[in-house]
Parts: sequence; C-alpha cells; structure tokens
Amino acid sequence: MINKRKLFKFFIFIFLMIGMVLSIFVISSNKIKVYADEITTYEVLKTALASANSNTTITVGNAIEIPNGETLDGNGATVRVPVPKINEDGTLNDSCSGWGVFFISDSSNVEICNMTIMGGCPEDDPEHWYEEYEKAAISAKGSSYLKLTNVTLTRSYRGLYTDYEAKVEMHNCNVVRNAAEYGGGIYSCGTLLMDGCSLSENRSLSSEGGGGALENQGLFIANNTVIVNNYSTECGGAINGVGNMYLINCTVTGNASETDKKGAGISVRRGTFYAVNSIFTDNYRKNGSTLFREDIAVQSAGTYNIKLINCIYSAINENGIDSNCLEKTNCYVDTECNTATSYRNSGVLNRTGGYTDSFNHPVAMTKTFGKPELY
Repeated sequence: MINKRKLFKFFIFIFLMIGMVLSIFVISSNKIKVYADEITTYEVLKTALASANSNTTITVGNAIEIPNGETLDGNGATVRVPVPKINEDGTLNDSCSGWGVFFISDSSNVEICNMTIMGGCPEDDPEHWYEEYEKAAISAKGSSYLKLTNVTLTRSYRGLYTDYEAKVEMHNCNVVRNAAEYGGGIYSCGTLLMDGCSLSENRSLSSEGGGGALENQGLFIANNTVIVNNYSTECGGAINGVGNMYLINCTVTGNASETDKKGAGISVRRGTFYAVNSIFTDNYRKNGSTLFREDIAVQSAGTYNIKLINCIYSAINENGIDSNCLEKTNCYVDTECNTATSYRNSGVLNRTGGYTDSFNHPVAMTKTFGKPELY
C-alpha cells in the first residue's frame, strides 16, 4: 500500500520543480538582451525584433531601409547606432557613429511601432541623400508615408526628417533630447501630423539654427501634444514656423532661445498659424543681457494669418504683426505664468492626461540663463 505521506511529498516536489522551471523561463524570457553583432539588413533586424522585449537592445551597423508595405514592431526594444550623438548625460558626442537608423525611400508606405530609436550623425553621403537638413535617426524621403506609434526618438543628431512630399503621422510618440544645427528634434518639409506626443529637451546648435524642437517648412498639425523645455540658438525655441501650423489642445511652455531674432516659443516666419484650446506660457528669449518673455512672435513685418481661439498665453510680441492679421478670441493672458508651472516642474503629460513618472533635467544644455531653468 502506497504511503500517503510519501505520495503527498512526491507531489509537492513535482509542483516545486514545475514552479522553478517556469520561473527560470520567465526570467530568461525577460532578461536583458544585447546583440553583440551589428545588424545591417532589414530581414535580420525584423527577425531579431520578433523575439524582442523592452530589455532588448539592437545595434545597427548602417542606416537600414524599411521596404514598402512593411510594419516594423519593436516590441519595446531599443534600436540604436553603436555610439549615439547625445551621451546619456545630455552632452554632445563628437565621436558618434556616422549614420542614422532608418530611411524610407520615395513612394514607400511604412509603419514603425513600439520602439526606442537612437541615431548618430549621418555623414555627407550623396548615395543616401544626406544634406544637412536630411540628417536624422529616421529620414522619410520623396513622397513616402510613415506612421510612428509608441516610438521614442532620442539621443540622435535630429530625430526625424520629412521630405517635401512626404507625410508622417506620429501617435503617442516622444521626441526627447536630440540636437542638430537646426531643427534639433525634427526638420519637416512635408506634412507632419502629431497626436498625443511630446517634444522635450531638444536643441539647435548653429548660431543660424532655428527650431529647438521643430523646424517646420511644410504643414504641421498637432493635437494633444506637449512642447516643453526645448532650446534654440536662433528663433523658435519650440518651433521655427516657415510653413503652415495648426495646434489643437497643445501646451508650449518652458522653451527658450538666445538670439536677437524673435520667437522664444513659436516663431512665425510666414504662412498661417492657428491655435485652439492651447496654452503658451513661460517661454523666454535672451538677447545680450536682456530677457524677454515671448510665447509667440513674427520674425519680420509682413502679412500673416494668426488666430488664437480659447487659448492661454503669457506674452505675444506683436511687433511686425498687422492688426488685421492677429485674431484672439476668448483668450486669457496669464501674466504670472501660473497655468503651466506644473508642466515645467513636474513632468510631461502622457496620452491620458496625467504626468509621466519622472521628468528629470540632466545637464543637456551649455547655455544657462534666467527662467526657465534650462539644465
């Protein structure tokens, strides 16, 4: 007759062994994966990402073209060049890798999702079209279409470039801590649509380089998007607007520029600028020893089409704006800048309206002056 006590102990032993095996499986499936060899082809990259997770880091040995019709799911992984342009502490690395991460060719239709991307500084290379403004972690060429969802572009020489006929949609994306001569976060010549995104801690580098977060040469439409704590060495600490811009439910605060050219937050160079249900506060420009609060400004006198509806702002520089070209409907002037203090001090809004867990300010800028405290 089988001893019940021994049988009970036997089953307990079996259950414990099964538990240990499952635990080892879970741990091994979530362990940090770093691919030692640099990946150079799309097919190998897609295979590697199929089994990736948020602990996976994949290094690319050259900019990889994503073929037409492809959807590349990163499963939370980081895809990067060996040496990104921006170090972890936010400082520039002049010995960075000489290529970006992805490019999309003319007429291609591509989607990228669930991925963190870190690029280097693409070298001048006619074969890959690398003019200065085209250098980026991702370059969308010609009349290509690119959709980005849950993608973070960071630590790159410019996060994104869109060509003149290209169309890019960004949903729930972050463009954080990138730098370039101009258009530090994004340089867009085509159509750029953003929904539920954030652009933060980006900067331009050249004395003639505008658009800390974005240089817009085409059509820019943003909804529920935060543009905060960006820096420009010319006009447009947040956005240098040469094309048409439409902002809905957006916040532009804590941006700065150091220049004699106007527009610490939004610099309107030409075209149309409409904003609805949006906040523009606490953006500053320094010219010499003088500090200006300047959320919106035009670069030079001319004919513009600027409309603000149900907006809050702290200071608009109306010099050069014809009275018939600026329309403000049901707007509130927040001279004390109380409205957006929490954005600047506490964090970046996420898609659901709450704050991200943390929004630290590393030493990412070489310039320091007045409000806001730029690193």
